[in-house]
Amino acid sequence: MWAHATHAAEEVAGFRAGVARLGLVPIVVHASYLLNMASPDEGLRARSVALLSATARWSAELGASAVVIHPGSCADFDGGGCVSRVAETLRAAFAEWPAGVALALEQSAGGPTTVGGRFEHLMDIIAALGGDARLRVWLDTAHAFSAGYDLAHPEGIDRLVADVRRTAGWDRVAGVHANDSKEPLGSRRDRHENIGEGLIGREGFRLLLRHEAFRGLPFLLETPGFDGEGPDLENMTRLKQLRDATG
Repeated sequence: MWAHATHAAEEVAGFRAGVARLGLVPIVVHASYLLNMASPDEGLRARSVALLSATARWSAELGASAVVIHPGSCADFDGGGCVSRVAETLRAAFAEWPAGVALALEQSAGGPTTVGGRFEHLMDIIAALGGDARLRVWLDTAHAFSAGYDLAHPEGIDRLVADVRRTAGWDRVAGVHANDSKEPLGSRRDRHENIGEGLIGREGFRLLLRHEAFRGLPFLLETPGFDGEGPDLENMTRLKQLRDATG
């Protein structure tokens, strides 16, 4: 919905105390899926800026280090035009942006109208904003697989890392959404699966978690859950077991 979240002072204090007690870092907020920074509709882009700005403000209150967004989509996709609109819209959002909060552009599954299916899109957005240090990149394993990176094998992981380094830069990567994929390699379709139950598979996640480039990055779940209720302990346990597996 377009209405932004509000939090009472006692809620904020309780949340921050719980985060400190449990050592849950980093805290990352995913912005609304309604945002569309690439839309040719000026009114929609203005609403997107307003909602993103509000999200950033309350994210800062909660102690979050980053807000993740999907850059957007446009039916008249021509690469450059859409990317330029994203940069222009983000420039407006940065006019009033809280200190200490990064904005992470999420890689997409590569659908024909979406920005972010190629890392060159994200590189061009960052360049258009003068390399603003607040701009980061957020990876998604299901999106990467659907965009053509074969994360089930070492060569595919190496190609992903090389492409990010060549374009946006690996130092810009803030984290990873860890999701298996229901859709086949290169399908350009975004459907998440539980860890080890999709086409990336357990071996793919074992390789990812043990790859030098991914060490130290936060992995956040967006899986459907084994009970259909979203990310759960079983998915988290599987990731930890694969991370710690030998061989």
